[in-house]
This record gives sequence, C-alpha cells and structure tokens, in this order.
Amino acid sequence: MNKYWYVLLAGLLTQSVHQAYAFESFVVEDIKIQGLQRIAEGTVINYLPVNIGDVMTEGRSGEILKALFNTGFFQDIQLGREGNALVIELLERPTIGKITITGNKDITSDNLKATLKETGLAEGHVFDRSTLEMVRNELERMYFGHGKYSVKIDSVVTEQDKNRVNIEITIFEGQAARIKAIHIIGNRDFKTEELLKEFALAQSHCFSWVSRSDQYDKEKLSADLEKLRTFYLDRGYLNFQITSTQVTITPDKLDIYVTVNIQEGQPFTVGKISLAGTTVLPESELMQYITLKQGEIFSRTKVAKIVEALNDRLGQEGYSNANVNPVPDVHDAEHVADITFYVEPGNRMQVRRILFEGNTKTKDEVLRRELIQMESAIVNTSLIEDSRTRLNRTGYFKEVKVDLKPVPGVSDEVDVIYTVQEASAGQLGGGIGYSDSDGIVFNANISNRNFLGTGNSTDFSFNQSKAYTTYNLSYNNPYYTIDGVSRGFSVYYSETDLSRSTSISDYTTDALGGNVNYSYPISPVDRISFGLGYQSTKLAVGNAYNAPKEIENFLTKNGNNSNEVTAALGWSHNTFDRYLFPENGLRQGASLSVAVPGSTLQYYRMTYDVQWYKSLFKGFIFTASGLLGYGDGYGKTSALPFYRHFYAGGNSSVRGFEDNSLGPKDSHDNPFGGNFLVTGSTGLVIPNEWIGNIPSVRAQLFLDAGQAYDSVNRYYDDNKSLSRNPKGLRYSAGVSVTWVSPLAPLVFSYGIPLRPTKDKSIEFDRNADKVKKFSFTFGTVF
Repeated sequence: MNKYWYVLLAGLLTQSVHQAYAFESFVVEDIKIQGLQRIAEGTVINYLPVNIGDVMTEGRSGEILKALFNTGFFQDIQLGREGNALVIELLERPTIGKITITGNKDITSDNLKATLKETGLAEGHVFDRSTLEMVRNELERMYFGHGKYSVKIDSVVTEQDKNRVNIEITIFEGQAARIKAIHIIGNRDFKTEELLKEFALAQSHCFSWVSRSDQYDKEKLSADLEKLRTFYLDRGYLNFQITSTQVTITPDKLDIYVTVNIQEGQPFTVGKISLAGTTVLPESELMQYITLKQGEIFSRTKVAKIVEALNDRLGQEGYSNANVNPVPDVHDAEHVADITFYVEPGNRMQVRRILFEGNTKTKDEVLRRELIQMESAIVNTSLIEDSRTRLNRTGYFKEVKVDLKPVPGVSDEVDVIYTVQEASAGQLGGGIGYSDSDGIVFNANISNRNFLGTGNSTDFSFNQSKAYTTYNLSYNNPYYTIDGVSRGFSVYYSETDLSRSTSISDYTTDALGGNVNYSYPISPVDRISFGLGYQSTKLAVGNAYNAPKEIENFLTKNGNNSNEVTAALGWSHNTFDRYLFPENGLRQGASLSVAVPGSTLQYYRMTYDVQWYKSLFKGFIFTASGLLGYGDGYGKTSALPFYRHFYAGGNSSVRGFEDNSLGPKDSHDNPFGGNFLVTGSTGLVIPNEWIGNIPSVRAQLFLDAGQAYDSVNRYYDDNKSLSRNPKGLRYSAGVSVTWVSPLAPLVFSYGIPLRPTKDKSIEFDRNADKVKKFSFTFGTVF
C-alpha cells in the first residue's frame, strides 16, 4: 500500500509542506483522523476544507494545514495517504490543568486570574506558550497602575499526564514607587501650593498610606491636568495652555518626579451674551437660565452649568436630543469674551414604550408604579430622571440606569429603558453582645422588602436577653391602592423582667398588641400616615421587697393592668438619592401617638427625626441627624407612663455609652428614662477610595450628643421628685464602619465619651455614666 506523508515544519512562517515522495492527486474516498485525545472528530471534520469525493491535490494540502492550525488546537499536523484515504495525524496542544499564583499581596489572586483569562490563559483552556509573554506584560501593567514599577514576574510550565500542563506564576511585587515631588513651571498669578490643592496626586506625606495619593497613575494625572485647566478657565484664563508634562523615575524605580509646564495668559471678562439658533421656547424664558453677567470674570464651570440647565429645560418640553453649544468670541486686545449659546433643539420626541431590563425577581408592575414619565407622552427628561431616583429609593435595586433609545425608522419616538441590578431584598440579620447588667444579648430578624417580587415587605423579629423577650410580625403593602396609598399591619408580644438587669429601673411587663396603618402620598417626596393600635399590658414590680418608689407609686395610683387604644398621625419627607449609602438628600418625619379617652391610661408621645446628606469635595460627604421626643399624660393620667419613657445612650443614639444608660435615675440610681429626649449627630463620610474603593463599605467619623430628661420633674409622688435628673448633654466622638458584604452586613462603632466640663457638679464619671466604647451588629443577606 502506497503511503505519502507530508510534515508541517512549525518553525516556517510559510507553512510549506515538505514531500518525501512525488505527490500524486487522488479522489478522497475516506478521511481518517488520528491522535485525538480531547477534541471530537466531528469538530475537526467541520474545520476541514476537503470533503469525501473531492480531488486531493498538493495545493489542497496547504489549505488543510492552514485551516487546522488556525483553530489553535494543534501544535503539529501531518497529512498522509492510505490507498485513497486521506490520513490526518494530529498532536493536540496541552490544556492548562492548574494555575498557581504566589507572592501577590497588593492584587488578589482572583483579580489576577481574571486578567489572565482575558488574555486567553485560564484553567481548562488550550495552552499556547506564546501567550505567556503577553500575560507577563499585562500583569506588569496592572502593577504599574498600583505604582509598583520594580515588579518582577516569573512563570514555570510543568508538564502533567493526559497532555496537561500546570503553570506557576511567581510575583515579586517590590515596593510601590512614590511621588517625590510635583513641580509646576510657568505660573505667575497663583502659587504652586494653591494649584496643587486641585490635584488628587500628591507628594508623599504622613497620611499617604491611607489615601495612596502619592502613587503615580497615568489616568489620575490626566484627570489632575484637566482640573488644573478648569481651575484657570474658571478664573477667566481663556488662553491657558499646558505646554508639556514630564514624568521621570529614579533608577531604583522608587521615586517619581512630575513636572508640568504651563502658560497662564491673561484673565478675560464676559462681554455680550446672546442666544442663537432655534430657541423653541421664548428667548426671555431661556435667558433666565443664563447666570453669567456681563463684566464678570469668565467661568468655564458656570458656562457648563448654563448649558446643562438649558438642555434640561428643553428636555422637559420633549427635546431630549437638544444641543446647546456655547461659542466664545474672544477679543484678545480688550481681554473680553462675547458668548453666544447656539440652540439646536432637534425633533420633539415622544415615548413609545418604557422597558425594564435586569429585574429577574421584581415584577414589571412594581417598577412601573414608581414612574412619573408615561408612555405615549411627550418626553420629559426631568420626569425620566425623577423616576430613576424613585426606583433607586425603593431599596429593591443596587443600581438603576436609564437610557433613551431611538425607535428604528422613526425620527420623533424613543423607548425609555431602565436597567436595574437587583439587590438582596431578603435579609436574615442579627446581633450579639454582652453587658455586665444584661449578660448575653441576642437579636434576630427575617425580613424581605420585596416579597416574591411584589414590592410588599414582611418582617419577623426576635430579641432576647435575660431581661427582655420580644416578638414582632409585620406586613406592609406600599401600593394598597393604585395611586400609592399603603397599608400595613403588625402584631407583637413582649416580656420584660428588669429584676434580672441592673441597667434600668426594676419592673416587669407582659404586653400584647397590634397596629394597622395607612399612608397617603401628598407629593412625590411627602406622605402622611394614620394608624390605630391596641395594647394590653400587665405591670408588676420586679422585686417586691426592694422596688423603686416611683414604680410603687405608679402602680398604687393606676393599677397593674392597662388597656390602651392609640391613634397615630405622622408625616414623612424623603429626597434621598438612594436607599443604601445615600450621598445627597434629606429625610425627616414627625409623629404623634395618643392613647385615646377610654383607655386605662391617657397620654401622648411626639417625635421628630431628621437625617441629611450632602456631598462635599473629593469624595467627602457631610451628614447630620437628630431626634426629638416628648410625651406627657392628660386627663386622669398625671404624667407619661414610665414604661413609655425615652432613653438615650447606645449604638442608635449616643455611641460610647451603654444602651439606655443616659437620662434620669430612679430612687435606686438605675436609669429610669424621661418624657423628653434630644439626640443629635454630625458625621464626615470618608472618601471611598481611602478604603480601597469598595462600594459595599462606608466609613465615617462622628460626633454624637444627647440626653433624656424629666422635663416636668414629677414621678407620681404628689409632684415630689424622687428621681435624679441629669445635668447637661452627653457627648462622644469616634468612628463607625458599615460593610454590606454578601455574607454578612456588619456595623462597627468605636465611640469615646467626651467630658463637657470639668465642673464636678455635673454628673459625668464612671459611676454616673456607663461607658461602652465598642459595639457591633451583624447579619446575613440571602
């Protein structure tokens, strides 16, 4: 049997075939494929440019070789003939069995392997040795981005059985290069120190290890140069130029020097301001959005805000593709710039459809009811953005994006597409702690803000310590009616035995109750609520032989059993830009609850709480919050019942103090609470880049203040006080960290009580105030 073999020499770029014998053409009656281990024979057949019945010629050999080599599956291919059968002998490239990375600290192995995969190197993939050098370059680029220019990367390939290889990558990270100095040359009107304040990059200082501002990054430098350009353009320097930028690194690759050469030019003032083009709206109306005035210093930022305001206004009228182009007419001799805002409105657009993407759990109708931009209506970009904010505020999603997509073949219609990323609506949470008075404190809750994708919320919570046991079950439908009226229910049961605790005045209660609540929207950000509740309470002293006088007097006067029907009225206002980790917005609310006439006890409680976020410069966020509470008796009840008192201290009010420990004391020097509460807090959220750019983590510095008081100073003893009212507020300062991880949301707080005065008459010592500097809670999201 004649056999002709043709061997491809892999080293030749021409992929030429060397013949051992003279080639004779033949008709292919069969195709035999040999040498396969992992790849299916059918896969090879699909790539072949020759089929049974074709004439095999010398030219067709080259086509076969080229087609099979282009697959990347094979490192050697041989063609031969057995009779009229075409024989293809293949040697597969090995697959990657395991990739091991060692020596890396600055970048995680998962992130490095993700980069390897993008370059074609991953476990289970075909191994191509030529990609190793490309991989090395890509990994070096990643480390250069972290300022480690002395990094060294070695790789070892070890052959394994079954035509596999293991790859071991060893990384010697070295030290990160630091910016030794940043020089700006050519500035006359502004000091270098003032200009460098605009830069995110900075030379090394004592806090560089936190902010990493001294690590050179090409993209950060480009952003800083743009900030420098904006700095001058906002001050009228229209001819400002950055002539060159030099970045040099020392031979040891540890120190970097940055030099920026500039030409300032002269400042310009604003001359004539005019509108041109097709303004659509009355020119007098659009001129109201132009805040620049003739004669003032030119400002690039102000011009940009004017353009944004004009585009927004036109967008509210349906011109979502409007283009406002500011064109300055510069008069160099006078240093004056006339500005003309050219308006190109484009077509007036109409919404054809509103679509949702990414909502795998949440039903479309739950999203659609938050929208205030309607289908088949004229596009209103303000309503579209407000709808996005409302979706973000529900808490059902991590992120909401919106895009306007033109309808094919139509010039005046768009589809509005909201792309959402589902959040973990269900939560299994809990906390555990310990105190000398209450021992181990345990709490747990199972809640779902978006039950079965309906937008309804359910919650079951349980709290237990040696003094407390409480159960609570609640349900709320935020859209009980189509126009946004909500309805909620809750039932609860609690047992309190403070004879087992020394942290609060000594008494016991058994309470069973329930509530129903309705909430009505009165504006896109305001709601009012109405509710009715009932509670049956059984009261007793914890230790009959050593009971506080205040509680004995109350029980003598009012009895041990109480049945209360309460009516509640509330108002809430919410402009937060997102549900989790807001950056801007105000949330506040007020409530009034009254035990109505006919109840065993007659009293009322009022509260007002507020929380505000405001974005500052360079990623800092300022936050402030406060809580006021007041209550009293009326009719036959002389004062607010003691078990309805307000308390201060702890993780939810004044951190650094034990829970409920602040406020008036009873006759046994235990916390007794009061009928008046005031707490407040200010905080500064640390820029996320300082803590590694982790979106699920927020850290902030805080300053807390607060106290509970008996404002009327009467405790059921014929207006003679047996309590000791505190003097002055209590203060604390510290840091808190919140981490919403997939495994467990964690909140850590460390607060240090502050002494408001050295006056010994003010009760502020370890005997009067119980300090608890560190506290935490944790839970599991599912």
